[in-house]
Amino acid sequence: MKTFALSQGAKNPPRAFVKIRQVLASHEEIRRKIEEHDKKISVLFDAVRQLMTPPLVPPKRKIGFHS
Repeated sequence: MKTFALSQGAKNPPRAFVKIRQVLASHEEIRRKIEEHDKKISVLFDAVRQLMTPPLVPPKRKIGFHS
């Protein structure tokens, strides 16, 4: 296992920090994509719920003789 010592004159960050930054960036991208999908899924569910509700139809008049 390599350990990196940070010195005052180091111009390049150790590879471990670069890798950590890349992993965090990829997680941010994944989080953003999931949020986009969540929004699309919620729109889809709203549309399905709207289709599942019965339409509001006024009651029909009965035909014929009523007592």
